[in-house]
Amino acid sequence: MYANGQGVPKDDAQAIKWFRKAADQGNATAQGVVGNMYLKGQGVPQDYVEAAKWFRKAADQGEAAAQEMIGFMYHKGQGVSQNDTEAAKWYRLAADQGFSEAQYNLGVAYSNGRGIPQDYVAAHMWFNLAAAQGDQDAAKARDQVASRMTAAQIAEAQKLAREWKPPTQAGPETRVQSVEEEASGVFDVVMLWSVCQTFAGMSDAEALNRAGKDIFPRIVSGYQKSRPEMVSPLASLTSQTTERYEKQLLFLRALSSENRDTICWGINQTIKRLSP
Repeated sequence: MYANGQGVPKDDAQAIKWFRKAADQGNATAQGVVGNMYLKGQGVPQDYVEAAKWFRKAADQGEAAAQEMIGFMYHKGQGVSQNDTEAAKWYRLAADQGFSEAQYNLGVAYSNGRGIPQDYVAAHMWFNLAAAQGDQDAAKARDQVASRMTAAQIAEAQKLAREWKPPTQAGPETRVQSVEEEASGVFDVVMLWSVCQTFAGMSDAEALNRAGKDIFPRIVSGYQKSRPEMVSPLASLTSQTTERYEKQLLFLRALSSENRDTICWGINQTIKRLSP
């Protein structure tokens, strides 16, 4: 609320105070928001070191947007020592989650041999994946790198892009969770998705109805085939729908429109992966 002046005067200093409380409790989304506010100097003096610290905390919990940002800061040497190898590592973790900005940046790294060996086939594949999500810069970069490739290399890159799927194993930087913790996180993602739809024009009832009758059943169905141990913990959380929905509603209302849009974009990508 303080971040965008909803119901109270806009006050970035108060906003980061409350985000910091959530971040200190380990909330990865709040950690990413705090990092972004330090990066931009919103409510606090601009501080790249603090920004990198909070992005890293969120990135270690698997937040794709934070992984992309810490990668970018390693590339630029902002708040951390410049290191393109580290940048490429974090871009890859976010790219593997389908985060288009990281896919584009990873494509650039492969194209230029920056932090990783130069590989036009890999660059074309990552540019293609980002372009498929509407990234126009990635589409242009894909066409540019294609001009330096043979027809066989382009065909191989296109095949790799068609067959690409997010890795099923968690990356080494992702904290190991219990089944109950993971189910709780998945359920909160569904509730966040529902709230995001209300900011896009749906009513609360419409958003929850679609989540309950379409999104959540498809996620559960997917887990029945791949990880049946997740089904029971997920089902047990439906009794908390109202409480958790209201909690996520209050959280998103406190964000600036820019931060909210970023989070909702990431949530939509996560839902696509969870409910194909």
